Amino acid sequence: MKNAEKVLAVAAFVAALAEQDEKASTASHAKYADFSVRDYLMVHGVEKADDVRCRAADKFDWSIRVNGQLLRGENKVGCGAVRYGKTAAEVACEADKIYPNVDYVSYCAEPAKLKAHPENAPKLFRVFTRVQFIEVLTVTGRKGLESSLRIHQTKSGTWQLEIQPWQTKQTAARLGKYEEYCTANGIPTLEEFRKAVRG
Repeated sequence: MKNAEKVLAVAAFVAALAEQDEKASTASHAKYADFSVRDYLMVHGVEKADDVRCRAADKFDWSIRVNGQLLRGENKVGCGAVRYGKTAAEVACEADKIYPNVDYVSYCAEPAKLKAHPENAPKLFRVFTRVQFIEVLTVTGRKGLESSLRIHQTKSGTWQLEIQPWQTKQTAARLGKYEEYCTANGIPTLEEFRKAVRG
């Protein structure tokens, strides 16, 4: 895709997200991040105008080939959903059912910072292996994984297993534990991850 086409496609996507904001839709910054993280990680960026969008729930948010190996990833921001279902039972809090087919989860725990400065996404996102992502949710929850996640029914009647918010009076300590985990385990920022896999 030519650069001019990409600029137009991105502008149209941003405008569509702004319209959603006007209708009181939420998480436009997360939807934009879904595209921008994928664009950032790809060697030449997104190359098709119709790929300037967020991906469907049943698709990988990003996949990149590094040294012949396909790496598949999921993007998450704040208290985004990690499982979807038609019943509450389908979204039970079971570690082995959280992103069983992905290799990495690129995650931003502080959506307010991302919304204020989306250009800082490479520094705000951390890239966890799937196992590390489940582990960070487990060690930051007061009672393990089930304290970091909640089952929620949407307005449309479907069910989601969502990450509990990090920045409330009741959960402020969790964010500190999250940062401690990232430091202790050398969890790279998106920028550091890209440098490691792309050179």
